[in-house]
Amino acid sequence: MLSSTWIISLLILILTSIFGLYKYSTRHFDYWKKRGVYYKKPSPFFGNFYEVFTLQTTTFELLKKMYEETDEPYFGIFVFDKPILVLKCPKLIKDVLIKDFNVFSNRSITPSSHNLTTSNFIFMQKVPEWRTTKSKLSPFFTSSMMKNMFVTVDLVCKNFVKYLEKSHGIFDAKHIGSQFSLEVISRCFYGVDPLAFDEHVSSFRKHVEGIFEFSLRNIFIQSCHFYHHWLVDTLKLNFVAANTVTFFKNVFNSAMQARQNYKGKATNLIDVMNASKDDSELTNAFSNAIFFMVAGQETTSSLISYVLYELALNQDIQTTLRDEIENYVQEYGDLTFEEVKNLKYLNMVISEGLRKYPVLPFLDRTAMADYRLKGTDLVIEKGMTVYVSFYATHMNPQYYPDPEKFEPERFLDVDFNNEDGLKYFPFGDGPRTCTGKRLGLLMATMAIFYIVSKFKIEKCESTPVQMEFEPKSFVLHSKYGLAIKIIPIMLITSSWVLDLFVLVVISGISSYIYFTRNFNYWKKRKIYSPTPIPFFGNFFDSLSFRTTIHENVKKYYDSTEDPFFGLYILDEPVLVLKSPQLIKDVLIKDFTVFCDRRVSTPKHSDMVYSVFFLKYNLWKKVRSVLSPLFRTSVLKNNYFHLDDTKNLLIDFLHKNNGLIDARLIGGHFATELLARWFFRVNPHCFDGGESIFRRYIHKLFDFNFRNAVIQNLFFIKPSWVSFFRLDFVVDDAINTFKDVLMTSVAARKDQFNGNVQDLTDLGSKGVLEKEKTNNDNMVFDIAVSNTIFFLIAGQETSSTILAFTLYELAVNQNVQDKLRKEVEINLQKHGEFTQDGIKDNKYMEMCLNETMRKYPALPFLDRIPITDYKFNGTNFVVEKGTSVIIPFFALHRDENYYPNPDKYEPERFLNNNFNVDGLNFIPFGEGPRACLGKRLGMMALAIAMSNIIMKFKLEKCEGTPEKIEFEPKNFALISKVGLPIKITPID
Repeated sequence: MLSSTWIISLLILILTSIFGLYKYSTRHFDYWKKRGVYYKKPSPFFGNFYEVFTLQTTTFELLKKMYEETDEPYFGIFVFDKPILVLKCPKLIKDVLIKDFNVFSNRSITPSSHNLTTSNFIFMQKVPEWRTTKSKLSPFFTSSMMKNMFVTVDLVCKNFVKYLEKSHGIFDAKHIGSQFSLEVISRCFYGVDPLAFDEHVSSFRKHVEGIFEFSLRNIFIQSCHFYHHWLVDTLKLNFVAANTVTFFKNVFNSAMQARQNYKGKATNLIDVMNASKDDSELTNAFSNAIFFMVAGQETTSSLISYVLYELALNQDIQTTLRDEIENYVQEYGDLTFEEVKNLKYLNMVISEGLRKYPVLPFLDRTAMADYRLKGTDLVIEKGMTVYVSFYATHMNPQYYPDPEKFEPERFLDVDFNNEDGLKYFPFGDGPRTCTGKRLGLLMATMAIFYIVSKFKIEKCESTPVQMEFEPKSFVLHSKYGLAIKIIPIMLITSSWVLDLFVLVVISGISSYIYFTRNFNYWKKRKIYSPTPIPFFGNFFDSLSFRTTIHENVKKYYDSTEDPFFGLYILDEPVLVLKSPQLIKDVLIKDFTVFCDRRVSTPKHSDMVYSVFFLKYNLWKKVRSVLSPLFRTSVLKNNYFHLDDTKNLLIDFLHKNNGLIDARLIGGHFATELLARWFFRVNPHCFDGGESIFRRYIHKLFDFNFRNAVIQNLFFIKPSWVSFFRLDFVVDDAINTFKDVLMTSVAARKDQFNGNVQDLTDLGSKGVLEKEKTNNDNMVFDIAVSNTIFFLIAGQETSSTILAFTLYELAVNQNVQDKLRKEVEINLQKHGEFTQDGIKDNKYMEMCLNETMRKYPALPFLDRIPITDYKFNGTNFVVEKGTSVIIPFFALHRDENYYPNPDKYEPERFLNNNFNVDGLNFIPFGEGPRACLGKRLGMMALAIAMSNIIMKFKLEKCEGTPEKIEFEPKNFALISKVGLPIKITPID
């Protein structure tokens, strides 16, 4: 004890501790005085950083203040108790960063030895580890990779513009800069979409924002990594929180797995790592994916936000920049990778943004050996840290007159880094210059290009006129945000309200003239045509969802006795055929003229070879590949799929007998069979649980705005589909179905013997040929496109026919009884339902034909002549490229061929002589382009119906519609109120 009382002892202990700490923290305070180096008197415990650590100012401004107090080429400072040399002289800066880099190869920041992830951050690594990491990451930043990533950045820019157009008004420039940067970096380094522009904040975005939020945790830990290295390992501090590292690791691994079969050009770090096949590099790649997310997100978003802020304050600069961008667009059109660097003024604006607002306060290097600064007597001792202040150097009026002014012209044909040294180094310089420099500049340049070309940027009431920086932040943040106003550019008057009004009027008049320009086409040619309506043609009732396309065309079909008549689909004249003989000429006799469809080809790379959509020359090649898959022998070999599906269907109906919607039966059966037949998988449609196949099929055919518009446009306005690059099927459905097929192909490939029995085999053949020749081939792409197509097309047609047949049999008990008797006889004869035996069910075939007559799935068949063509027996010449339509529904309900057409009467097909004097029954089309899957579809429907009719009685129920009312919102033919029927097992 030092005293008789504990209070005095405690006081003495505290005073002694403080004195000891004081002496310890000031032990080096004479370091610079001894060496004759100018320095500012430090404060005990804080060194020269008292104002920074008490949050009175930023590190940027403190270093600049000390920088300006001396004209010496360098000066000394103390960070806490540690002496650090700050360089001012451009030549000395150049020596340290470039010329004598071998001495100053390391940064002062120390990686944590306890954390493998952050210890691999290239920014923190020491040599030789840094050299190894740099060599591994360099392939990701080559010119070819930049060019590949340009596509990604361009896509994000366009989405960015849409986001700003939707939400235009007052924004925080830092916030939108962060959203853009997050979107690009996550795609480039993780190969995922972080949904940065969504209103809902995604998990990805939450974790990234957590890294940069102002919090005691972040301030303390991130500062320790720069200033108190010993605390990092002692307290096991993590620069990035452990839960965030785990989250990004899961994202990275999931992306690696999801893209492991991708064979195209590498567009992100995931593709590069998958292509390398070097597992030893994965840890390093993952670590630096996090680092580039942290570093790239902050640097790029800051640059974009400060440039937008300065453009809002300096309208003259914004106007000059917009003029350059508009001139470029007028001359070259879309921005290209090669032309980015040629936008001279835009690059000057970016350079000035980097000069005035550097993200980090200083660049640091540590001497690996004693080093004498050239032209001086000062020796930097081994282990000494050297700082170079970005902000102070970039704001030095000797190099940049009036440095507070935002003046891009100062970079006009001026090289600030020459034999006199380095005065401009926003990304550092020398071998340890920023690895992601080129990507960061590309992102910022493209973002500003797109924003300035589409929007006017203005100050608002909250825009800070005099910048004040946030002292709580290690990086350069505005204390009060960067509020700016973003307004879509108007072109006519000074008022956007008047602009909008004038544009609406002009657009309305122009649209009216455009959409009515062809409305005298049929009148000139003396062809009957009902009067069209501007903007809609003859399809107003269909496009306003008052009636179906089937019924709409039938209405016009019934209004004339001519062998053909004219209609207008929106603005386009189309010819509708009525005469069976002319229909036969078009589909069969003169097929070489009418060999193309009008329907647009899907733009998705995995649907471009879908046989239904193809033009003639490519169609011939694809059909020749697919036709062997529908031979009798192949159908027989794969019959077990149908047998399995039939058994599941019957079990399902036993479990769910009673009231049931016939559409549900048809949908389950069709999807189950097609998934098994074409994908070789069990889709679990009858299990009662979630079926990914049923989910996406529902998504494709359920009514919503997207399906109603796009799927209709494919048939009625294909030119718009091509122009807007629309896809018939949503991307996630295509990707899901492709993934399922790829899994089946991978499982099947080793067993494949060269004998193609289905589309999975065809896919295996394509993969093996590609592996053998190392070249892309059409075979695999044909397999992918048509597996997806046959699933979609076959599902809709088969489910529709089966559902309406069940409905008609429930309504017409006499037909049901007659059919059941025939099926019983057939079963007694063959013992079971077989592929060959089912052909004896003539009445079954008649019933299915009657269903297809009365309820064709599609409204019309279309053809386009590839030359001018004169119809036989007429003087009318249909011009090359004019669409010719054959209306299934109207033709199949024509009283001239089918008396009492609304009646379900299978007996009308008893002699099956409808296509003698032409074609008047064509449910699958006819001629060379008839449906490839016709035989499979008819066989499957006959087997399904035979089993159902033998085991169940079909009856009407209270909800069964007496008269079908069709759903006008759907392109295919479905009942508006469903098809509820009662199914009862037969003992």
